[in-house]
Amino acid sequence: TTTDETTLTPEVEWTNTDLYLIQDVVNVSNVVDGNAFIIGDEVTISGEIGGDLFVIANKLNIDGGYVYSNLFACANEITVNGVVYDLYAVCNNFNLESNGFVYRDMRLSASNVNLNGRVRRDAYINASDITFNTELGTLIYGNLTYSTPVERTLPEGIVTGTITYNE
Repeated sequence: TTTDETTLTPEVEWTNTDLYLIQDVVNVSNVVDGNAFIIGDEVTISGEIGGDLFVIANKLNIDGGYVYSNLFACANEITVNGVVYDLYAVCNNFNLESNGFVYRDMRLSASNVNLNGRVRRDAYINASDITFNTELGTLIYGNLTYSTPVERTLPEGIVTGTITYNE
């Protein structure tokens, strides 16, 4: 489905096929029962994607949205404040907000990573800088394998599994 409009309108409540969009501003607030392929300057997902989500964008926001399968993203800035099953991303800035939840694994390469949400299984992170919100308790329920310029000392309980540092 393609459109010349900059936003999907509320009249579109259900898409029973794959979604293809190339626009400056993309807002998906409906249910997509299939995969979504999106290219845009600013992409916001507040609805549900029943399959995989493929995004190339300047800014990607998962704002209360739910991706029932994989998120493959290449963006300048990614903010996840919703649910994603598996995350594969390359970006400059990555934020997993307090309501952000990666249901399975996260594979991420970014300059700056800010983790305030949770990863249910394993996290593989390559970053220049990683910030963990230590007040929330456990953030990664599986293993953490990470690469940064300097090895970090992580507070106990942030990661349930093993922590592996690679230079």
